[in-house]
Amino acid sequence: MAEEKTNVTNIGEAISVLVQGVNIAQTKGIYTFQDSAKIASALDFINAAQAAATEKMKEEDSKGPKSIVETDKSVK
Repeated sequence: MAEEKTNVTNIGEAISVLVQGVNIAQTKGIYTFQDSAKIASALDFINAAQAAATEKMKEEDSKGPKSIVETDKSVK
């Protein structure tokens, strides 16, 4: 039997766990309509931010590798 992971190690996992919890609570009728609307707004915000971050990463990747310039800072 596989052991279930209990430690969250990054922001993506944390958001995923929170979204899962919200969805479980929603199916059980825990929230009022106002609560649900606010939560939906927050989830929309998170999804839009993720989409923007993904798009930015794709744009940066399409520009090709970045060159690194080293500067000699030694004292002469």
